[in-house]
Amino acid sequence: MLKMNNIVMTYDPGGINELCVFNDFSFGVKKGEFVSLVGSNGSGKTTLLNIICGTLAQTSGEVYIAGENMSHKKDYYRARRIGRVLQNPSLGTCPNLTIAENMALAENKGKKFDFTFCINKKRISAYRDMVRELSLGLEDKMDVKMGSLSGGQRQAVSLLIATMIPIDFLILDEHTAALDPLTSETIMHLTDKTIKEKKLTAVMVTHNLRYAVEYGDRLVMMDKGRVVMDISGKQKQATAVEDVLKIFNDISIECGN
Repeated sequence: MLKMNNIVMTYDPGGINELCVFNDFSFGVKKGEFVSLVGSNGSGKTTLLNIICGTLAQTSGEVYIAGENMSHKKDYYRARRIGRVLQNPSLGTCPNLTIAENMALAENKGKKFDFTFCINKKRISAYRDMVRELSLGLEDKMDVKMGSLSGGQRQAVSLLIATMIPIDFLILDEHTAALDPLTSETIMHLTDKTIKEKKLTAVMVTHNLRYAVEYGDRLVMMDKGRVVMDISGKQKQATAVEDVLKIFNDISIECGN
C-alpha cells in the first residue's frame, strides 16, 4: 500500500540551519496494516507523515501509494486517497459549519463544487445514522455548529468524515494527544472499530506507549530518522509497555537525556 524509497529530507539545504532528517530512508506499509508509530521529539515521525500526505516535499526519493507514484503529486491530489485526523480537534473540521454541513463537504471530497446549496436533504438521514454509530448522542445535533462541540466530539466527527468516502490510507497524527484520558479511550476505541470495520490501512503516530502496544498490527519506533524497532504479529502481541519503554529510555540515555 505504501512504499517510500531512498527518502532524503533536508531542511534549509546549504543554509546555516541545515538539518537532515532522513538520509536514504525507506519504509513500507502493507495493505490492511494498522501501524503504531512512536519515537521521541525530533525522531522524524511528523516529517514522515507530512511527506506521505504531500504537505512537505522530500529532497529526493519516491513515495508510492497503492502502486501510484505520488512523489511529485500535490497534497490536494493525494487527499483524494488519504484521510487524516490531526492532533488539534479544531483543525479537522470547519467550526462555523454544522455537523451535517461538514459531512456534506466530506462526502463531496474530490468532486466539483458550484455555488448551489451543498447539502442534499435526502442524505441527512444517512448522515444521522453514521453519527449515531459514534454513540455520543450527536445524531440529535446535526444542525449544531462544530465549534460548539467538545474536543472529543469534534475529534470523533473528524474521524468519521476522514473515512466517509473510500480511501487508501488513514493518517492519525497524535489524534488523542489534546484530549483528557477518558475521552482519549473513547476515541481510540472508535479508531480501532473504524479501521477494522472499513478494513483500512492506517499509520498512527502516538506518544502513548500503551496505545502503541494495545492497538494495531505493527509497532514501529523511530530515532534520528531511522527505524530502531519494528515488530508485528506474535512478537508484538507478546510485547509489554515496559519493553518498549526500556528501549525508549535506552535511546534517551544514549542521547544524553
